[in-house]
Amino acid sequence: MAELAAGVIFWWVGHLWGRLAPRARLRAGAAARGISAAIIALGLVLMILGYRSAESVLLWQPPVWGQHVNNGLMLLAMIALALAHSRGAVAARLAHPMLLATMLWSLAHLLVRGDGAALVLFGGIGLWAVVERVLLRGRGITARGGMRRDAIGFVVGLILYGIVGYVHGIVGPTPFPGG
Repeated sequence: MAELAAGVIFWWVGHLWGRLAPRARLRAGAAARGISAAIIALGLVLMILGYRSAESVLLWQPPVWGQHVNNGLMLLAMIALALAHSRGAVAARLAHPMLLATMLWSLAHLLVRGDGAALVLFGGIGLWAVVERVLLRGRGITARGGMRRDAIGFVVGLILYGIVGYVHGIVGPTPFPGG
């Protein structure tokens, strides 16, 4: 569990150090992006290894209906993620669709996982997305297109949902009922 917690901390540090320690980031100069990427990558590796090796201690019993709500939230998360890259009018209205996607992903997984490792991973990343969104308040995406870009983002989100669901069923538990 220590690896997992360390991974979540590295994730936070890698994403937030520029906002919380702007002078240090400025001193890093051109290397700042590479440093951030390395810290985040280390965090990802630690989260994956830590989550896979964490002892499963049930903290709460996930509700029976949680899997259905999880799938709906994940569909919305994948659409929000795709809209973040479409830069259409809907993405601009959502302000930070990638962070919204992360919050939805986190909530969706907390609904179906009631163990301590899930709380650390999904709760920790979800809390980071909330904090990041608050820190970025007032700085949103500038729309570069209208309905066409939004429609493409929506379709890409549906395709992404199918791909993620399929791969999730191969490397982990199947997200779909009866699968």
